Amino acid sequence: MNDRLVVYTAIINRYDTLKSPLVVDPNIRYVCITDEPLPDVPPWKQRIVAKRNTSPRRHARLYKIMAHGCFPLAEYSLYIDGRIQLKIYPVEVLGWLKEHDMATFKHPRDSCLYWEAHKCSEWGLDDPGVINEQMERYKAERYPKDNGLSATSVMLRRHTEAIRRFNGAWWSEIVNGSLRDQLSFEYVRWKLRLGRDVIPGQSVESNPWFHYRPHDGETAWRREEKDAPNGRHR
Repeated sequence: MNDRLVVYTAIINRYDTLKSPLVVDPNIRYVCITDEPLPDVPPWKQRIVAKRNTSPRRHARLYKIMAHGCFPLAEYSLYIDGRIQLKIYPVEVLGWLKEHDMATFKHPRDSCLYWEAHKCSEWGLDDPGVINEQMERYKAERYPKDNGLSATSVMLRRHTEAIRRFNGAWWSEIVNGSLRDQLSFEYVRWKLRLGRDVIPGQSVESNPWFHYRPHDGETAWRREEKDAPNGRHR
């Protein structure tokens, strides 16, 4: 089996169910990182990891972000959220990397990190105090408004040294700030001057490459995050 490209997802605390790709390449590894065994769904191979004394959402972000650490022998990785099904052969996605080492969809609705932060606070998606503190730090560093926003539920990365540095810096923001990874993704790209290619298609929710579904456990998990002690969900 070819390890050049790995397709993977991370499902922690049974937040989602595994969904079979609509097109399968037998020469590609499909890996689900999970802390609880899930019902078997070919071609996914489950990698069981230990539970952590942290928010399940932050735990899942660790594997989502640190792709090069999860798959040190891979040249490329394609991360997809548990709600997403592939509709194409994975090798076709490599054409999305035209000028840069990473490709994502644009955010379907917003183009400003600060506006996204406002909505996350308003909707109770993370502790407003944590979000506000993080945004004030970004403002102090002169991160610009309306600087674009990505949808990180699909990420194609070439595991270069620049991407390794980016992943590590992004994870540091999650550890020390909001677990909403979209709030730090663009900031870290800006700080490291790292470009990214845009995946063709209207959005992650409307495109020829993926079938998009709501998260299976979204409502329950949001309730859990709101009830977590001390607000920071670490």
